[in-house]
Amino acid sequence: MRILVVEDQVDLGDVFRDFLFELGHQPVVVHTAEAALAKLLTERPDAILLDVQLPGMSGLDFLQLRPVRDLGVPIVAVSGVVNESQARECLQLGAADFLGKPVQLDRLNEVLTFLEPHAMSRLAEREARPDRRYSPRARLSIPVRVHEYNGREHEGTLIEVGVAGMKARLGTALDPDTVAKVVFTPSDGGRPIEVISILVRVDPDGHAFTFVRLEARDITVAGRGGKPAVHRVSLAVRAGEIYGIAGVEGNGQTEFVEALVGLRPVISGQILIDGQEVTHATARAVRLLGVANIPEDRHRRGLVLPMAVWENVVLGHHARRQFLNGAFVDRQAVESFADKQVEKFDIRLSSIDVPALALSGGNQQKVIVAREFSFSPKVLIAAQPTRGLDIGATEFVERQLLEARANGMAVLLISANLEEVLSLSDRIGVMYSGELVAEFRRGEATPQELGLYMTGTRRQTAGTGVSPS
Repeated sequence: MRILVVEDQVDLGDVFRDFLFELGHQPVVVHTAEAALAKLLTERPDAILLDVQLPGMSGLDFLQLRPVRDLGVPIVAVSGVVNESQARECLQLGAADFLGKPVQLDRLNEVLTFLEPHAMSRLAEREARPDRRYSPRARLSIPVRVHEYNGREHEGTLIEVGVAGMKARLGTALDPDTVAKVVFTPSDGGRPIEVISILVRVDPDGHAFTFVRLEARDITVAGRGGKPAVHRVSLAVRAGEIYGIAGVEGNGQTEFVEALVGLRPVISGQILIDGQEVTHATARAVRLLGVANIPEDRHRRGLVLPMAVWENVVLGHHARRQFLNGAFVDRQAVESFADKQVEKFDIRLSSIDVPALALSGGNQQKVIVAREFSFSPKVLIAAQPTRGLDIGATEFVERQLLEARANGMAVLLISANLEEVLSLSDRIGVMYSGELVAEFRRGEATPQELGLYMTGTRRQTAGTGVSPS
C-alpha cells in the first residue's frame, strides 16, 4: 500500500518510514497536516497514518476536511495523549483505528494487515476510473513537424493529443526538457495549429510533450525610479503543473507578476501565452487569452470594495455576451451567474447585493477565486493567495489550486510562505534581488537549502551546480 505518514517528529517519521518499507509498503512522510492535504491529489494514498497532535492544523481538524472525507481511505490515528475522549472523537470523525504513543510496531502491522484488503479494493475501483490528474487523450495519426529553438527540425506522426499535452513518433531522438514549436494540421482540415511544448519523457511508443502555457524569456522589468526590479528572468509553466516561486518579499515578485498580466511595462525580453507574444499587450488582452490572476492585494487589485458582490464576481468579464442585453449589462443574467458561484464556492454572505467590503477576508478571497476560475482559464497566476486567511479559507484556496492543476491548467504560484510553495509545487524557482537564482523539481531541495538561495547565500551556475554568491 501507499501509506501517507503525517508525523511532526522527524525521528519518529523516519522510524515509521523504515518500518513500512520493510513490510513492503510505499511510505510517503510529511510533517504537517497542510502538507498532507497537498499530497492527497499528488500521491493518492491507500491509507493514512495520522498524528493527532500536529503544529498548525491538528489531526482532528484534518479528519474533518471534505477532501479527506471524500477520499475515503482508512486512517489510523496516533497520539501521545491517550484517553477515551480523544480516541472516541477520532473514531467518530472517521478514523479506522486509534493507537497511543509509543506506537507498538507489531500492533501497527496488525492494523495495517486488517485494513489492506479494504484499501486494495478501493485501489482497484480507482484504477478502473479515469485519472483526474491527466485528461483523456484522443488517438490519431497525422503528420507533425517539431521546430527546436536552435533551428533543428523534425518530422513525424502525432499519435495522441489532449488538454495538457501530446505524443508524437519522431525519426530522431530529442534531449530531455527540449522546448520546441509543434505544428500539425487537424485531420478534418482547417488552419495549421502551432503550440509551444516541452519534452517531458521518451516512451517506447513516442515522445511525450507537455504544452507550455506561459513562458517568460529573459525579461527585464522596471521598478521605482526606472531601476530594473526584475532582471533577465526566464521560466516556462506547463499545462497541468504548479510552478512555485519562493523568495523573501520585495525581491521583484510583485513587479514580475504585474508584467505577466499586462499591468507593468517590460523593458526587454518576451512574454508568451500559448506561444503568442503578449509582451506589450494590455491587461484586457492578456485576460482574453485565458490568463486568470489572483492578485497579492485583494483590496487594491482584486475587488472594488464598495461594489456589490454580484458586480465583483464578473469584474473584467462584464462585457461578455452572456452578460449583455444589447449595449447594457443584463443584471438578471449576472445575478443568476453570481448565485451559482456563491453556492459552488461556498461564499458566506447574506445577499449578493452586499458590498464586497462587508465580507470577511476569506470570503473576499473566495469571490476572487470564483471569478478567476469561472471562465475556463488556461493559465492561473496566483500571488500570495492565502495571505491573511484563516485555516479554513487557506485550505479552500490551496484545494482550488490543486484542482486547477488536475484539470490541466498551468499555475504560477508566488508565495512568501515557503511551506505552501513546497507542499503545492511541482517545480520551484527562487527569486532574489530580481533574479531567478535557482530552480528545482519537487523534492530536490530542503527548506534549509532553499533558504540559502532566498537570502542570496547561494545561486545556481549555468549548469546544475551551486556556487557561493
